[in-house]
Amino acid sequence: MSTQILDKIRLSDFDSEYCFYEDEIGSDILLIIFAYINQPLSIKSHYHYLSGLRCSKLFLNSGRNDWYQAGVPSVAGSFSELLDFCKRLSDEEP
Repeated sequence: MSTQILDKIRLSDFDSEYCFYEDEIGSDILLIIFAYINQPLSIKSHYHYLSGLRCSKLFLNSGRNDWYQAGVPSVAGSFSELLDFCKRLSDEEP
């Protein structure tokens, strides 16, 4: 799924091996976590470390350590699309 113009982004629609959304009911904070170098797709960066934070979390992992160049499959096909996606998330009301 590439980035589309949507009335409101439903993060659960982006769940895939590259993107995992964890909702924290009652929180209006969204933390976006990008994977680090050579992290397998099955691993969510810093998942246990961040588990105590009471906020929604979006874990992104391109599987190739190139999200800052090529975006994240199923979310954005380029870095500029990824920036647009994150900006849209920050512009939305909780």
